[in-house]
Amino acid sequence: MSQIYDNLYLGNITTSRDPAFFKKSNIKNVLVAGKNLKRSFINQCNYHQIQISDNPTTIILKYWPESVQFLSSVVGNTLVHCQGGKSRSASTVMAYVVFKENITAQESITRVRKLHKFAYPNPGFLKQLEYWEDIVKEYKKINSSKNSEDFKLLEELTSTKLNEVTQLIIKPSQEQLTEANQKLNFFEDFDADQKTDKILKKTNNQKLKKENQSLKDKFETEFQNEYEQDDNEQNDFDDKQEQQLDQYQLTQKDYLNSIAKIENLNLQSRNQEDQNDTKEEQKSNFKNE
Repeated sequence: MSQIYDNLYLGNITTSRDPAFFKKSNIKNVLVAGKNLKRSFINQCNYHQIQISDNPTTIILKYWPESVQFLSSVVGNTLVHCQGGKSRSASTVMAYVVFKENITAQESITRVRKLHKFAYPNPGFLKQLEYWEDIVKEYKKINSSKNSEDFKLLEELTSTKLNEVTQLIIKPSQEQLTEANQKLNFFEDFDADQKTDKILKKTNNQKLKKENQSLKDKFETEFQNEYEQDDNEQNDFDDKQEQQLDQYQLTQKDYLNSIAKIENLNLQSRNQEDQNDTKEEQKSNFKNE
């Protein structure tokens, strides 16, 4: 469970069933982002539930106007939750932050993740946040002269985008499929790098007993080949990918798997700086030994 604003909390199903949390935080309202999730304190809280599944093809965008209206209108502290507090509820809170602060989708994602480390919406929801950003900008522009929010207008503006979003999520273009396939190939290279990391770590742990100087030199060479590619090597990689574009035909499932892997890559890259420090230390150890 994490506090996003003074009166807004983001959590999971466990939080939603915790009477101690509800009492301590004085929760009066609950927004449930998920299908068939039990409402535990219906006699003491004001509930609003959107029936959605956590799937990249789910069009969650169409539920955000009513969710934002609920969060903007209720009085008292509010909990937003889904099953894990990771995707459906997190993306809905991000949508609310975009609306409330009039900021970009990426700024909202960054802000919410900083406060709630479990917030990792699926890639379909993340893409829909970009569309939501455009909708909110248009809404703010049209509604700027009014003294109150016009949620009917917000809903109408959202409706005009739904077909475009549906086509993007359900039927990606060939250009998008090609880009996803390139990312998949890059991800395979990243996986190979991770395997090398594991080998290096294992070798470091056992080197005093098992490894000789020759093996250390071998690993040092592999390290340099994997992690110190120069611009020419990268250009060669890009050229190779371009030559192979016509050979790849991704299905819808392949596309969804690819964007999921891309999101996973983004998660792993957040720790890359620390990993690089470890690798430099390993490299130094090889040379010293």
